Amino acid sequence: MYDYDLNYIYEITGLSDTERRSLINYYARFPEAVKIEAHKIQTDLLRQMKAGQRIKEKQAEFTYAMLVLALRKMKRIETGEYVGVDIEKIRDMRVGRIKAEKKKKASKIKDLIELRYYALITQFREKELGWREIAKYLEKYHKSKITFSYLRQCYEQIALEHKMRGED
Repeated sequence: MYDYDLNYIYEITGLSDTERRSLINYYARFPEAVKIEAHKIQTDLLRQMKAGQRIKEKQAEFTYAMLVLALRKMKRIETGEYVGVDIEKIRDMRVGRIKAEKKKKASKIKDLIELRYYALITQFREKELGWREIAKYLEKYHKSKITFSYLRQCYEQIALEHKMRGED
């Protein structure tokens, strides 16, 4: 089932299994916006390299190798190893990662509301319970202290997202 040519990946990247694993762990710590940037670089590399690579049976390995190369490029830029990148760009990348990480932390509560409480809150709202009452209920019975205003803000945003996806 998982019969891939790891030597082919090594030939393309020149990176050992340990180095590739390290880069994938680096990727795993990215906030979503930075992951998207990694895939943008991967797509650019795919377009550049595809002209010389016409092996359809190893497409998965080739695509994975391009992701690894994109991650290596990002890490080298961020650490200042990449020649020709100015200090300002490095600083912008680091600031961007910090800002994206802050957004990720704030979304943990929103994720909790969406995954655990969205249906319950919808039922309470249909029964015309107020936001303060719902927040008190969640604190008392679910040990989740969320301000009523933030609860309302997250719920309305989640409801809008559901509506846009056609789920409600």
